[in-house]
Amino acid sequence: MAARPEWDGTIIHRPALMNALWEYAPKYAMHLNGGTVQVLEDKLARFLGKAGQEAIPQPDGKHVIGMFPDAGTDFLLLE
Repeated sequence: MAARPEWDGTIIHRPALMNALWEYAPKYAMHLNGGTVQVLEDKLARFLGKAGQEAIPQPDGKHVIGMFPDAGTDFLLLE
């Protein structure tokens, strides 16, 4: 999940933000994760197809909305 690098850990707590997305907007999180997987599948399939290979793609962890049981959902670090 992309965010401004300078905000990560200073303004937002990324794991809690991802948890909040799953709790309050689960359809959005599922759609975004599914879209990420589909893009990766398409790119990988084209690349490997040219090489005569095939594989089961795995999404890149940076681009997937994960779940973090110990992080909660309070993602704003503003005082």
